[in-house]
Amino acid sequence: MKLKWLAVLTIGLLALDGSAADKPVVKDEKEKISYHVGVEIAKNLKRQGIEVEMESVLRGLKDELSAQKSLANDEEHRAIISDFQVELRRKQALALKKASEENKKAGDAFLAENKAKKDVVTLPSGLQYKILKAGNGKIPTDTDAVKCHYRGTLVNGTEIDSSYKKGQPATHQMSRIIPGWKEALKLMPEGSKWQLVVPPQLAYGARGFANVGPNATLVFELELLSVEKPAPAPAAPKTAVVMPPGFSPVPGPKPGK
Repeated sequence: MKLKWLAVLTIGLLALDGSAADKPVVKDEKEKISYHVGVEIAKNLKRQGIEVEMESVLRGLKDELSAQKSLANDEEHRAIISDFQVELRRKQALALKKASEENKKAGDAFLAENKAKKDVVTLPSGLQYKILKAGNGKIPTDTDAVKCHYRGTLVNGTEIDSSYKKGQPATHQMSRIIPGWKEALKLMPEGSKWQLVVPPQLAYGARGFANVGPNATLVFELELLSVEKPAPAPAAPKTAVVMPPGFSPVPGPKPGK
């Protein structure tokens, strides 16, 4: 097997320690794809919190791709990887538990403090809202679509998404948004702009989603521009669609306790 593309793949992996060039030059389509395969490997390693020894990673890639003799036979390799995966899952579970507890504590404190502020309304569900601008138009129902501008943050102020930054509002079915948004929008006339504080059970719960951690309380500025007729149901997508934080993914099985 030719190893020409391995050098390009190496550039992508070296992004882990910052030693790669800012904009590596690639000569053809194969090198471009190879580079981005390396970048994807690096992203996956970082996303999973896996620390690696770069020289050993590159040696393993080279040995496998060039059919050179490995440091371990197949049985030893499977055993090593199996043990590693067990330990990785253990560490990830601990990290998830810690993040969940910290997010819950921070969210509860934020909700309690916000509840005491002037003009903040707390609903029985735990959703909190404050009217920033009153509207007088149509109020959406479960079967409508809504065109909204929004900005979402964590309770520490970290922005998670913003239609304002994207330069255009988002239009979505009421049936596809998180419960906290749905509850608020069913009270909002067109033209309204509200501040929402959404507890985790009305957002992304114990799982989190994308850049929203487990049990995270979210803060939104939500502006209802118009209520629209729902669009025809689209064909099932062939690939997963990443939605902005205001919109819920397809429901899955409930996480175990």
